[in-house]
Amino acid sequence: MTALPITKRVSNAENVQELLPAQQRISYVELQDRKIQAAVHRYDDYADANPDYVGWLTLEDTMIDGPVVQSQLDGNGYWEYLYKDFEGNDKFSGTLFMDKACALGPNPTDNWMIYGHNMNDGSMFGTLKYYRSEEFWEQHPTFTFTTRSSVETFEILGVVQSWVSDEPEGQFEYFFFFDADDAYEFQEFVRQVQENSLYDTGVSAEYGDQLITLSTCDSWHEEGRLAVIGRRKNEKESQ
Repeated sequence: MTALPITKRVSNAENVQELLPAQQRISYVELQDRKIQAAVHRYDDYADANPDYVGWLTLEDTMIDGPVVQSQLDGNGYWEYLYKDFEGNDKFSGTLFMDKACALGPNPTDNWMIYGHNMNDGSMFGTLKYYRSEEFWEQHPTFTFTTRSSVETFEILGVVQSWVSDEPEGQFEYFFFFDADDAYEFQEFVRQVQENSLYDTGVSAEYGDQLITLSTCDSWHEEGRLAVIGRRKNEKESQ
């Protein structure tokens, strides 16, 4: 009979992990990587079902919890998902979609722009308006965007209202910002977000930070828009 390995007794103050063979132990970093991979692969069925799938957007305590696509079509295909569902069927509410001017990687644009209809039933970006309330933001200062390869946490930089016009009247046209030519242009955009925000979130951003903008129509103006702009937290900040 093969003798069983001898193990020592440990007190409650000792680390139980010391009893595990070294090859079975995993580091904190490895544990976090496993969690990230599990979260990413949770949406594999969506990635397999539609090659336009780029990620999953989740804002806690809203109805925003669904897939984001990015059309690969040229020309008018830019608006392919404005009135089509994830499967490509005609649907007035459409699907959350990323602007074709945006790139996720390996050389991402400075700002990822995601659009969605402001639906009366709360679907798509119908509950984005919750963020008009500073109290709601205080309870929900971050949200997540899970791409095909990572889980990104964004803290809210600002919440702004603007409008679209062929003849701009000095409004903040956030919807034209995708990539900055230099640090000055990036910081100027951040300054305008903070200056036009409905309230001060205390969050800023530096050139090189990843931004994301969630944009929808807003009834406060005939061509009104509402946007929640976020700054990605780095790995150390997210721990």
